[in-house]
Amino acid sequence: GFAGASVGLVVARARVSRRTFDGQFGGLEECLGAVFDLGRERTVELVSEAFAGQETWQDGVRTALASLLVFLDSEPLLTRVWLVESLGAGAWALEHRERNLRALRELVLSSWPVSEERSSPPLAAEGVIASVLGIMHAHIVAQKPGPLIELLGPLMGLVAAPYLGARGVEREIERGAQLASEIQAGDL
Repeated sequence: GFAGASVGLVVARARVSRRTFDGQFGGLEECLGAVFDLGRERTVELVSEAFAGQETWQDGVRTALASLLVFLDSEPLLTRVWLVESLGAGAWALEHRERNLRALRELVLSSWPVSEERSSPPLAAEGVIASVLGIMHAHIVAQKPGPLIELLGPLMGLVAAPYLGARGVEREIERGAQLASEIQAGDL
């Protein structure tokens, strides 16, 4: 965790000299901030690519969430830093994290058009995003077995619930679970 981290541990883990570290970063906080920014940049890239060319917001969200979960599964140590350790690194880290999450929220919401007849309260989308992050956080902290991609079906149900009726939510859970199965089987 960040509380036990030191520049010495970072340079040893990264196999670089202290001089190299000092040439890149002004300290441990700046280094962690760069790690947070790397997560934001990669996530924004994945989400942008996922929404491009999708016909419906559901397809865009499903593709974006699947891409994000696959990426997080491929980088378990970074995922833990981004979703868990960042919460215990102090006020500066929480502010940095919130700026990054705000950028992601704005991107998702700008790509997530909802028709007037299926509108929901203004904070619904923000609540959905917070819930998705909370579920991933809990999964990581509890060290639950299995990759995060297995959460795709249930998370799609959560995402769709404020916007679709019961049948639509069931359909999104099924589509998410099917996509997760295909990804895990290597069919995509």
